[in-house]
Amino acid sequence: MEAKSRSYIIGGVLAVLMTMSGVYITLRMNAFMWASILTALMAMGIYKVLKLEKDASVHEINIAQTTASTGGILAAGICFTIPAIYFLDPELFDTFTSDPGSFIFKIFVLALVGGIMGVLFSAYLRKHMIIEENLPFVIGEATADTIMAGKGGGRKMKILLSVFSITALFTALRDGVSLTIGKLHFAFEGIIPFFKHFQWGAFQFQIPFMPMALGAGYLIGYKIVSIWFLGCLFSYYIFQPLLYYLYDVPMEQMFAYILPLGVGTIIGGGITLFILKVIPSSIRTFKAMISVKVSKDELNPRLIPIFAIISVFIMSFVLNLSIVASILAILGIWVMTALAGRMTGETGIDPMEVFAVIVVLFVKLAVSLGTMESIAIAAIAAVSVGVAGDLLFDLKAGHMLRTSPKSQAKAQILGVLIGSVVVGFSLLAILNAFTLGSPELYAAQARLVSYMFGAINVKIFFMGLVIGTAITFMKRPGMVFGIGIFIPLYLSVAFFIGGVVNYLNRKKAEDETERLIASGLIGGEGVVGAILAIVKMLPLIL
Repeated sequence: MEAKSRSYIIGGVLAVLMTMSGVYITLRMNAFMWASILTALMAMGIYKVLKLEKDASVHEINIAQTTASTGGILAAGICFTIPAIYFLDPELFDTFTSDPGSFIFKIFVLALVGGIMGVLFSAYLRKHMIIEENLPFVIGEATADTIMAGKGGGRKMKILLSVFSITALFTALRDGVSLTIGKLHFAFEGIIPFFKHFQWGAFQFQIPFMPMALGAGYLIGYKIVSIWFLGCLFSYYIFQPLLYYLYDVPMEQMFAYILPLGVGTIIGGGITLFILKVIPSSIRTFKAMISVKVSKDELNPRLIPIFAIISVFIMSFVLNLSIVASILAILGIWVMTALAGRMTGETGIDPMEVFAVIVVLFVKLAVSLGTMESIAIAAIAAVSVGVAGDLLFDLKAGHMLRTSPKSQAKAQILGVLIGSVVVGFSLLAILNAFTLGSPELYAAQARLVSYMFGAINVKIFFMGLVIGTAITFMKRPGMVFGIGIFIPLYLSVAFFIGGVVNYLNRKKAEDETERLIASGLIGGEGVVGAILAIVKMLPLIL
């Protein structure tokens, strides 16, 4: 068997597992972290078990990892949006899920269109963002370090495995595990919380226990994380206390105020960033695309208009969207993918559900949309910007490892195909096993999407627009500040601690050791979390 074919097969198997775990983690844990590092570790583990690690090149592992990571992010895009139908119109959702065949087919179409669109848009962005601008794409850099350490062995591999093992044990003790085989049932309740919460009036204090977020904060760096944390401080220690003490807004209703402020700030920062940076860079990239001969190692970006036409047909005749709505949706997704690519490159953050809602709101300016049409567009957009960010990380790693970008793009298309097939079955299984909206299946991101399609506070939203625009004009990431406004406090604190450690370490020479430690923190929690999710998910599907 050829090495490249072998990498696609191993990556494809992992893509199935990552899609299943992605559905479970997204809906039950209300979060999803980038999977590039953990899929690299899982791929290397499979090669070792099969005793193939000695003749497996870094390129082969990179391709397998690229295929695998797609499933998880694709599942997140679907699960961040589709359950929002339930919170907007429960009867419509019951009708949508009552016919399993129709439900699975429509989810497949949404995921496939959004996924392939994300791959193609990434090919369009790669040369400019990764090569010319050399944006960090920190998860991609850490993925490359992880793969090189795995192949190199020695001290680096010992450091990676040590941190990975300690983090994995910590995660298992925190999350617990349950396994049911026939009549046998084993359950171990976690003994470590995700965070400790303290409340004093309107003031909240939370201590996180999240190694993955610490590692990610270190990789992202102090400058970006500090802006995120400033948004968090503004929200939790200025804005919310003012609402509580001056306007008697109860704490349980605070989300209805901080969400439009955060979303408005993100949109204000995004529009300003788009005008100042994305349009000029996109024009240069477009000129290069039509004037420069495409390398044989590149996925031809001229495929974009061809697939755009195919997408308009699918969205119009399969999903019952109007042609105008379909065209506007694709234009909006292109803009948001460009913004998401830059934000991912600079910060490592990609708020997929927020970008998806912005696309829908853009389409609604010209076309009236019902609930199903709005969520369909949001699902395609969320998958597209998520897959684009994921592939740009992988392409950054591939650029460092000198892997063929065309092979990586093909790997992610394979991952999109596999994930699109699996995600509908997995989503239906978990919906049948748990009650959507209950504490067991809270679906926080879908709630956020449903809220943003509802009666949003216009005054506070425009306040956010002004804040985001002003911060971005000051050459600071206004979109990141906006994220900090409504992201949970414990998560923001964990990222900030990682960024502070990075800052304290700034005087040392650039050393891969620190990035490997961060990779071990992310990989340890990510792999164990994925395995536990798969263990819990398998009985639901089987």
